[in-house]
Amino acid sequence: DILGTNDARYCKYYSPTGSEPLVLAIIFSKDNRKGIHPPDLCLVGSGNSILSKDTVVISGFENREDVICRELVVQHSSGSKPQYYLYTYKSGKQYTPSFWSQQWTIFINGILDRNASGALIQVSTQINSNQAQARSKCMDLMKAVIPHLDSKLP
Repeated sequence: DILGTNDARYCKYYSPTGSEPLVLAIIFSKDNRKGIHPPDLCLVGSGNSILSKDTVVISGFENREDVICRELVVQHSSGSKPQYYLYTYKSGKQYTPSFWSQQWTIFINGILDRNASGALIQVSTQINSNQAQARSKCMDLMKAVIPHLDSKLP
């Protein structure tokens, strides 16, 4: 109810090697652009500090352009190990790291009676000692998920 959509999936993927799990969250809204908001808001609101924010490019897809994602490294006030977050927004067939760009696209598509759906796709994991390794694992999962989202979500 808080998100304004019932179309949310949250999956945890465990490695047989025992490394930290990857968490995949997909929030989809067919016609309510308010159902999606920046993860930064929830993370800061739940006691995290954002240590760094950047963009990364996922490339090498078949039949699609590169996907630009936002990355966050956050630290909880409890002092636990930092967390790595990688996310992107989907509106129609396009992906963007910008919440405002996605919202604008959804708004215009709604006015023009086109596909006004949107989604937030986020992958996260704990950073044990190597941020590059956390980034690589999250990027690999995001790269595997996007083709499925392209074929399943409007």
